[in-house]
This record gives sequence, structure tokens and C-alpha cells, in this order.
Amino acid sequence: MVRTTHGRIRGTMHGDVAIFLGIPYGGTTRSRRFQPPLPPTPWVCVMPTICHQTKEPLVKTACASTRRATSTTQPRTWVYEMDWDSPVAGGRFGAPHTVDIPFFFDHLAAAPGMVGVGAQGIHNAQPLADIMSETLIAFARTGNPNHAGLSHSPAYNLSTRPTMIWNTTAIWNTTAKTVDDPRGTQRRLAAQAHYRQPGT
Repeated sequence: MVRTTHGRIRGTMHGDVAIFLGIPYGGTTRSRRFQPPLPPTPWVCVMPTICHQTKEPLVKTACASTRRATSTTQPRTWVYEMDWDSPVAGGRFGAPHTVDIPFFFDHLAAAPGMVGVGAQGIHNAQPLADIMSETLIAFARTGNPNHAGLSHSPAYNLSTRPTMIWNTTAIWNTTAKTVDDPRGTQRRLAAQAHYRQPGT
């Protein structure tokens, strides 16, 4: 950990070399295009500097997310991965972006392009929608997604990164599908890539 003028940062080690990526050098430019930069907004938590940042608000997001995920007094963060393969177009789309929404809200009929057309498509997807919608209700009601229809799922932490898996058999974090950091390789690779949002 290193203390800077505006807050503390934590990077990574590569052999004997400490690497810090994405340290904010100025404030947001959203409303100040082509003007001299402002100093960055100070932060109070230890900011992970393991990937390039694209704009100042991301600092606040990363800071808050880290603080929530590392809380030992009241963990309130869970992570899931949607692995349900859509049958549409012969299954060529896999689990498309936003396919989880009709399942969580138990409104499969509104998404025939994802869950399949007609009564049979809804029938095949309904068991998973029943469990996922109950999970959302439990989380909204208590702040914890666990309920009687699920095996217990631990809150997310940055050490093991436990991830809940939704798939075609409606298994969520059972012994067979408990996965710690399931996309760790991709996550670490992406953290090395410098991305600059177009227009900034």
C-alpha cells in the first residue's frame, strides 16, 4: 500500500516491481472538455490500482465496491454468473446479455427472443425463473438472497471471489457448482489492458 496526496492506493507485484495502474491524475472532465484539469477528488478507502481507469467517477465506484466487498461486519455483496444457454437459433447465442432479467422478474413471456417462442419455451425455462425470482424477492426483503430453495451462498469477498452459478438445471452454488473466481484468468488479463472510452 502507498499513500498519495489524495488517498491510499494498492497495486500488484510483478517479481520485485510494484505496479500501480489507473491512479487518477485529475478530476472528471465530463463538463470541462478542453479546459485545464481539476485535481482528483480525494478518496478515503484504499483504492485498488490494478487496471487503468477511464474517468474520475470510476474511482468512487471502485472504492465503494471494494469497501463493500471487504466489509467484515455486514457483508451485503453477492455475485452471480448466468450460464443458462438460450435455445433460440439452435443455441448459438449461449447466455446472451440481459437474459437474466426475464428470469429474475419471472416474466418469460416478454422475452421470446431469449427464452424461446411459445408455451414450450416458457415451460422449459420456468423452473429456473421460479428459483431466481424467489432469490430476488429474498434479497429485496432481507438484503440476503439465500432462501429455502437454494443451497447457502456466501457473500462475495476479494480473497476467494465466490460466485453463484445459474444454469439449465437451476443449480445455484451447490457443492457441484460452487465456483471461486470462475473467470479469474479473464479478469486478470483484462486488468492489464488499457482502455480509453471513445470521446474522452
